[in-house]
Amino acid sequence: MARLGGSSVLGVDHRPLVASVSEGRADPLGEQRLSEQLARRLAERIGDRGPIPVSEYVEACLYDPSGGFYMRDGGGRAGGRSGHFLTAPEVGPLFGAVLARAIDSWWRELGEPEQFAVIDWGAGPGTLARSLLAAEPACAAAGALRLVLVELSPAQRALHPGQPTPSNRSNASARLDASALSNRSAPSSRSDVSARLDMSALSSLPFRSNWPDQPTKLSSSGCQPPVSVAAVSDALPGALAQLAPAGVVLANELLDNLPFDIARRTADGWEELRVTVGDQPGRFALVAVPAPDELVAALPPQLEAGARVPVQRAARRWVAEAHLLLAEGRIVAFDYGASTAALAGRSGPPSDDDPGAGLGWLRTHRDHRGGVSWLTHPGSCDITVDLALDQVQADHRAAVCDQAEFLRAHGIDDLVAAAREAWSARSRVGDLDALKARSRVSEAEALLDPDGMGGFRVLNWTVGG
Repeated sequence: MARLGGSSVLGVDHRPLVASVSEGRADPLGEQRLSEQLARRLAERIGDRGPIPVSEYVEACLYDPSGGFYMRDGGGRAGGRSGHFLTAPEVGPLFGAVLARAIDSWWRELGEPEQFAVIDWGAGPGTLARSLLAAEPACAAAGALRLVLVELSPAQRALHPGQPTPSNRSNASARLDASALSNRSAPSSRSDVSARLDMSALSSLPFRSNWPDQPTKLSSSGCQPPVSVAAVSDALPGALAQLAPAGVVLANELLDNLPFDIARRTADGWEELRVTVGDQPGRFALVAVPAPDELVAALPPQLEAGARVPVQRAARRWVAEAHLLLAEGRIVAFDYGASTAALAGRSGPPSDDDPGAGLGWLRTHRDHRGGVSWLTHPGSCDITVDLALDQVQADHRAAVCDQAEFLRAHGIDDLVAAAREAWSARSRVGDLDALKARSRVSEAEALLDPDGMGGFRVLNWTVGG
């Protein structure tokens, strides 16, 4: 997920974790302890097996069940003062309102089916879902909307709209089978299709066969209560496909957060950069090994020697898995990215004090700050990578535009014009409606900024039809 306020890892922060945690962050000593424990586990793994793939290291940093950035209580959350970064839904409800219009257009495009699934993959704390529900799309008013929030982090799933009380939550959220996790050599991630869901929990989800006739309402629309799901698995695509034969899979700044590997071009081919232990406890380094053919098969061969590029097989697999969820509909991903060749031009040499620096396509985030070393204090920061657009489209081609173009195509200018009129009419009153209208204008400026979120890429795949 990424982000306003972050930067590429060029100027690197190596300060002790406690010293670099912002004031007010809960239990900084506890965060430091989790990071130290994760670092020891990774060092032991490297000692047993040798240098590990970057994807395995990043997966642990982000999704380790006990020490990963997104898996800690309160960790990895988007938002303002309590979060680490801002994504489009956190700018305000306007992004969700425009997306609700897009969802309605896709629903009508398919002939207004009686059941229409909207699967928010990597839903975070549910901010986008709240905005969608607040916009009251027509498909929800018609009782067709089936909203599913897919999120691995238990702490963030607990914040989803419509979640039951903690004592009753196990009946509504699918949970990872603990026996499956205990048999894994690497932590689970959102993209990992080898994890298994506890089928007894999965069977309790209200799929198409047993949605209630009189749904509980979360707003004035007829929307069903959202279903929160823990993670993707071999079983999940088929299970979610039962939810509705038609719909939309949304991925807002998800693909940049999936584990990636790093390949470096040489004079006569490719080498893979792997993670090894560093010169101090809690610090890691990169070492070159011969690159397997399957790792670099999708990379352009004409890059200059020395270029370092991300290899995004997990994102490519996610696209393939998402195509299995629907008989017809859309897969829409919002992210920042460029071609692999363009990303190669953003990489420079590592610095003397940080072998992971110089990667202009990699960013870290903690407490709305960037520049934290991704090879130090594992689990303490977000790690994101610019999306290699050619790699994620290797199997399925998408229609691609920038985010500003997408938002304008689905009515953001109309919504902003209405907000300007409301502000003009009520600015002297200064009530809540007036302030909301004024905020909508400011939100649009951020969402449409060509040098910021407006320049993000939107990949739109059509499924079926």
